[in-house]
Amino acid sequence: MTLALGSQLRIEIMELRIRLELLGARAFDEVCRPSVRGRQSRAKHRLLFLLDAVSDDESVEAYKLLRLGAYVMDQSSNILHGRSGLVDLPRVIVEEWRSIVERLEVFAPVSQPEEEASGALRSTDDIDR
Repeated sequence: MTLALGSQLRIEIMELRIRLELLGARAFDEVCRPSVRGRQSRAKHRLLFLLDAVSDDESVEAYKLLRLGAYVMDQSSNILHGRSGLVDLPRVIVEEWRSIVERLEVFAPVSQPEEEASGALRSTDDIDR
């Protein structure tokens, strides 16, 4: 059984979205050391905590990249929730988004929450909205 191209792209977009959320959660955890680690709420804002790992010389470029990451989060949310007219998103856009996520992952803190290291995602039951 094969998936339609549109479905395959949505799955790829979901994967990018999850990677961005985990990046934001991990960066927040490293900087703030909360009692409950790995939360993914307010992930777009938590991406800003990646700046903590960046030198002053790289901060302007890193901030621009973070803004692109926030844009990808917004647009991916719109697509995944059906709020966008981009039903058949061109592959080149998904590849550009993937490049942005991979570049952001370079700034990611080294340590990982236990749940992520084991390959499991946290339940959404305890996420504050």
